[in-house]
Parts: sequence; structure tokens; C-alpha cells
Amino acid sequence: FSLKGRSKPFVDSLETSLAIDIDHLDLPSYVAYVPVPLPVKVQSAILSTKLDLIFSRKNHKSELLLSGNAQIDALSLQDKMEQPVLNARSIKTHIKQFNVLNAAASIDKLHIDTPEIWLALDENGRVNLNELFHSDDKKISATRSVAAKPPAQNEVRPVVTLNDFLLDHGQVHFTDALYATPVQTLQLSDIQLSAKQFSTAHDAKPTLLMLSAQAEKNQQWKFDGEFNPINGDVAGSASVDALELGGYQNYLNRFLAAKLSGIVSLKTKMSVQQGQLKLDDLGVQFS
Repeated sequence: FSLKGRSKPFVDSLETSLAIDIDHLDLPSYVAYVPVPLPVKVQSAILSTKLDLIFSRKNHKSELLLSGNAQIDALSLQDKMEQPVLNARSIKTHIKQFNVLNAAASIDKLHIDTPEIWLALDENGRVNLNELFHSDDKKISATRSVAAKPPAQNEVRPVVTLNDFLLDHGQVHFTDALYATPVQTLQLSDIQLSAKQFSTAHDAKPTLLMLSAQAEKNQQWKFDGEFNPINGDVAGSASVDALELGGYQNYLNRFLAAKLSGIVSLKTKMSVQQGQLKLDDLGVQFS
């Protein structure tokens, strides 16, 4: 762990920099020093950084800028019942510039290697991740309500850009007790998600997306297209290969007395605009 500071007190900018170099810091050892309760238990996490924090003042306006590299290895989070929530082999980022005062950010890359997440939807429609951040504390609830207020019309939102995002070898464990009878557990593996040129600027081009995943019994899911982070529109090509219908019988038991079987594959061009889903050139094959 190393902190090195440099200052220019005799120039108008008052520029001061702080180098934050951390090598394999074991974060669980420091959780006890966090002043507020955490919604999750940090089972393991190793932090390494080479960051520069720079303060300057130009034209009577202060800036606090963060840049450099940060990495977390061997991440493992659990809920309060000590059930797994999130694991990841590593999370790496290179920050070109992050303005601490207004949250504007320019990030060159964010790579997540071998993430594993556990999702559960209970019979009341509650998602386990939402429950992690639920609190009965009225003060916290009031603070969240204030923070959730929409920005004023003339308020300039900070621009966030991310040039290269990659999620590699991901896994999802999903348990559904709301729509499936009996409870259904689905597994997705070998998830690959790539996003290029993400930006929240109003005149930015759509983000390029590529997503693929493998479900049980070699089912393949793929999407290749683009996403507009401003209005949420999505457009591209999607395909599902070797989908075994019998594996989703639990979702039909409330409406269908017969047993469903067969394998289906489909390809389509799809778009989502203003919340409306549209499919074109739909091709379906049954076997």
C-alpha cells in the first residue's frame, strides 16, 4: 500500500496529485472499519490499484479527477443468510478520467472474468438482489427518496462513456417460484457479453452489442445488434438453437394439462422501440 503526493501551491491551479498504489489488499480484513452496514458479506476480494487523484482549480471552478487502473481478484459476495450472490475471478478497469465531484466518467475498458451470479424470484415476485438493499430504516428510506427525485429540466447530466466492456465465461443460476409450477431452476453458462462505444451523450451513436449464452443440454442463445442507452431502444439479430421445450414444462403446468416435448430453433431480426417488441424475418424449425 503506497500513497505519494505532489502539490503546486504557488500556481493558480493549486494542482495537487495523490498516487494511490495498492498491491493485493485483502478487503474482508477491512470491512469492520466501514461505518455503515453492508448489504452483503464480503467473503473474499483482493484489491490492486495504480490510480492518480488530482485536485485543481481553474477559473474559480474546482475539479477532483481520478484516473488509472484498478482490479479486484477472487471476488465472492454472500447475502445475510450466507448464501452466494456473486463471484468473479477478476474485475479490471482502466479509467481515463472520472470526475469525483460531478460523476462524469470516461472509462477505456471494463473487463469481468468468470462472473457467477445467483438470482431468485420468490412466489411474491420479489427478487433476491432487491431484498439485499431493502431497509426498514425511515431515515435511509427518506434519503433514497430524495436521491431518486428526477433531475430538473435545465440540469446537465454528467456524461459517462465506456469504450470497451467485456464479460467473459459468465454463469447465471436462476430460480423461479413465481411463474413456474413447481419451482424451476435454470442455468446459463459460457455467457459472453461485449459492448463497444457506450455513451450517455445525447448525440452519441448506439452501443454495439454482442451476447451469447449456453443453456442446459447445449441450447445456444445469441444476439448481435445495437443498444441506445438514452431511450433504451434495441435492434439486431437474435437466434435460439436446440431449445428443448420439455425443459420449460413447469411454466405451462398452470395452463396445459398435456406434456410438451420437442426441439425448436429460431432466427429473427428484432427491435424494441418505446417498449414495443417487433420481430421480422422470423424463421422457426421444429423437430
